[in-house]
Amino acid sequence: MKIKVIIPIVIALAVLGGFIGKYREDNIRLSDLLIIKEEQSAFLEYQIQQYEGERAQTEDRIEQYKEQVASYKEEISQLEDIIDFNEKEAQHWKTVFYEKATGLCGYNEFSSVEELEQWLEDDPISENKWIYRTYDCDNFAIDLTLSALADSYWIGLDASDNHLFNFTIIGNDVYRIGASQDKVEHWGTLD
Repeated sequence: MKIKVIIPIVIALAVLGGFIGKYREDNIRLSDLLIIKEEQSAFLEYQIQQYEGERAQTEDRIEQYKEQVASYKEEISQLEDIIDFNEKEAQHWKTVFYEKATGLCGYNEFSSVEELEQWLEDDPISENKWIYRTYDCDNFAIDLTLSALADSYWIGLDASDNHLFNFTIIGNDVYRIGASQDKVEHWGTLD
């Protein structure tokens, strides 16, 4: 009877071993698949991090480009203002020179400091916008001289200390003029 009992136990153990072996094989395959999926997942997470870094850099570049475009637009606006101003000035002085060339006016001296100051107050040159290295002291001074000529007055130019001033003579006194501010100061006396 011992053999009859042992045979079913052996068969049961063999079947159980077969199941266990199949589960082990399945687990080995699943473990291999798990490792592959973990590696793929890690690789994709790495790719995501790289793309997010690239996206952040791209967004930073976009912001820099937007700032640069805004700066260019501001410069363009300033240049358009300068061009507009220069065109108006060119037309004004073209008219002034035409009048001078055709002899429509003569030259007069100012009769007093008060007359000079009143003329400066009425003259629009000091209202021009001062623009560094584009429209500065030399432009103000030259324009003031030309404006005076247009109104039949004589105002000269003087350069000193890297600055261009205007001057005029009233009687025996010489007066220096700061054209951008309509500032008049006694500069000296003749004789």
